[in-house]
Amino acid sequence: MTMVTIPPLSVFPHLVTVTSPNGIAFNSTNEGACFVMMIPFTGTLTHVVFKAGTVTTDTTMNCNIVLWDVASSPTYTPLTASPYQTNSNGSLAVLAADDNKVLEIPINSGTGISATAGDLVAVLIRCDAVGTPNMEIVTNMNFPTTMGHASAVGYDQAGAGTFTYLNGAPILSLRYQTTGLVPIAGYVGPYLSLPTPNFHGTSSPDEIGNVFTLPYKCRVLGAHFNAWGNPSQVMQLNCRDASGTNLSSSALFNSSNDTDQGFVLLATPQTIAKNTEFSLTLEATITGSDVYLYVPTYTANADLGGDLAGINTFQVTFAAGASRTETNTKRVLISPIIDQIDDGDGAGAGGLAANPIRGFTS
Repeated sequence: MTMVTIPPLSVFPHLVTVTSPNGIAFNSTNEGACFVMMIPFTGTLTHVVFKAGTVTTDTTMNCNIVLWDVASSPTYTPLTASPYQTNSNGSLAVLAADDNKVLEIPINSGTGISATAGDLVAVLIRCDAVGTPNMEIVTNMNFPTTMGHASAVGYDQAGAGTFTYLNGAPILSLRYQTTGLVPIAGYVGPYLSLPTPNFHGTSSPDEIGNVFTLPYKCRVLGAHFNAWGNPSQVMQLNCRDASGTNLSSSALFNSSNDTDQGFVLLATPQTIAKNTEFSLTLEATITGSDVYLYVPTYTANADLGGDLAGINTFQVTFAAGASRTETNTKRVLISPIIDQIDDGDGAGAGGLAANPIRGFTS
């Protein structure tokens, strides 16, 4: 078993540039949103899962999964397109009390349909033809659709089957019969809320990040993250083991005053054993001068399966290097930079191990 070098600064996963997500409002009958994607897994697809925004009137949401014709884009009309499979549709009663909740539309009454990895489809979600509900499908409009398989987001404002293109991707996932929620490259998993906690050198906690458990031995160079705040704040990146012992830190650096992504490197790269928990955290060292982080928050740990980072990547905090607290329903937008993996941790005598953060796993 040898360590194999991969291109430096390989980041797992691609981080999104998130702000408060915008909503696509459905204010008239039959308005809909059309999300284009490649099917990520072969298996029985049972539910389409999405984050609802404001719901002011009880209604029914209908979902149709149809074949996408690349030659017809952008004048494609999914309302009249061929169904992906027989009974590849579903509906869900949505109440005003469902405001800002994660909702699941059962496909084929929950029995599901046979889906094949790599098939290009459009998931069409629309309002019932009866009444004039006011509802939003929340999308993260700052997520570039050029990444992963999220090729387009269409919005049918007039309810006439004519879709326009938007630069964004939905907070959306798919549920399979055996694997549960699965990630869709280029889309954001269906988180419940998006708090932006702040911290500084004498707050409790004063250090926030994620724990990670990877199915292969690897070398961690540093971390890639979204953090912002007062530029007078001095910070450092820490890599800790499962007990909280600090294995290595970065040089001190200043916080950014905007929300752009950044990265820092550890003073000593750390080799992490297969299936071994470690954490990457940002620690503030100056009193005041708050730093802010995006922390998508989910209903349950299983819901993190709808995001590329998976269920084993979630928030950890420290106060003065101690008082370690894990929260497995939250995930900070920070991820490791890895430059080596062990080729002996794959199946058989060697090979590459499945990577649940950057790729798909079953």
